[in-house]
Amino acid sequence: MTTSADGKTTIFLLVEASYIIPFWFARSIEGLESVATKQKCTVKQVASVKDIEPSSNAIVILGTTKNWIRETISAARRRAFRIILIGAVPGNYGEDISGTMYGSRSTIEAMVRYFHYHNRRRIALVDINSNSSNDVTKFESFLMTSRQLNMNTSYADVY
Repeated sequence: MTTSADGKTTIFLLVEASYIIPFWFARSIEGLESVATKQKCTVKQVASVKDIEPSSNAIVILGTTKNWIRETISAARRRAFRIILIGAVPGNYGEDISGTMYGSRSTIEAMVRYFHYHNRRRIALVDINSNSSNDVTKFESFLMTSRQLNMNTSYADVY
């Protein structure tokens, strides 16, 4: 974020390039833009940490791939930016990282319990990206919860 001479605040957003834009990416950007508009701020999407004005003090990073997030955070730290992370668990990248957290673990657990309650014992978890920290959390929760409920699930039920 930076404030110009005319008092306007710009929020810099760096979004991980992806061959598929997940629905929640778009919703997160829309939410950020909506709040920014209410606060009379603008959101400027940039391609790299290098594209952010040196006078800025913060950056919003939106992504899920662990390596990309680590590299982007390292670049932002070198420039002493405050980091706000969307799409991954902030605490996994250091105590200096702020961010949002989605209830991936509890959501998957609730869904597995729902299917178990309704006597659905053959279930699968679909659309998992092993490079996504959120998807790894979903995967682990799916297997752990189904095992706790003695359901017949395995790695073969994750696609």
